[in-house]
Amino acid sequence: MGYPAISPELYVKVDSLDPLNRKGEIRTIPEPTITTGVIGKVLSSSANITSDSISGYVSEMGDAYQLTVNATGPGNSGGPVFNDKGRVIGIFTSMKQQQGTMITFAVPIKHALDIMGIKKTIE
Repeated sequence: MGYPAISPELYVKVDSLDPLNRKGEIRTIPEPTITTGVIGKVLSSSANITSDSISGYVSEMGDAYQLTVNATGPGNSGGPVFNDKGRVIGIFTSMKQQQGTMITFAVPIKHALDIMGIKKTIE
């Protein structure tokens, strides 16, 4: 879910509550888009790294979900990623494009909750 920068502008007329100014005004309103996709890969930064060896693999992005979503772009960052039950499981963060292929990523919601200082059990 997000507000892609390439979406068409939408406008709404807002009536004025000011008795001396009845004209009102035209405002631009954001129109969210919702795109379906799936988590194609879970990237992890929790591998054990020592000077002798690397156990497992390490993501240069840290913990992240790699999404199989095609219609995302600038403006979607910060938008929620929902599971099939409507629960927020991540936050859309970035995309990477190379030779016409685009990959999108989301940070697991547990990290956002930690940053906000919210102690909640994730189901």
